[in-house]
Amino acid sequence: KRLGAKKVSILYRRRRNDMTALPGEIEGAVAEGIEIVTLKAPASLDVGEDHKIHGIYATPQMISAIKDGRASVKPTGEPDVYIPCDILIKAIPRQERQLKERRF
Repeated sequence: KRLGAKKVSILYRRRRNDMTALPGEIEGAVAEGIEIVTLKAPASLDVGEDHKIHGIYATPQMISAIKDGRASVKPTGEPDVYIPCDILIKAIPRQERQLKERRF
């Protein structure tokens, strides 16, 4: 949104309280008007013949079990939801980011 986007959404397959981001990061995003769409797992991308992204299909999720204090999810069986978009940014998981930073 800081760069002029009309709408910014975060798609997350678990619940908001399961996010590994710091609470201040989440609160800051919401305060800036960013929508957090929870319990939706990315399933496939809608890429046009122009090779540009037009949207993403997301599979609705539900909590299946709590393992090691963290919620596990599984598909609800409902049809995928289509979310239009013109820019998609993939988040890098914290563990993967830390591994990249440690390379020599």
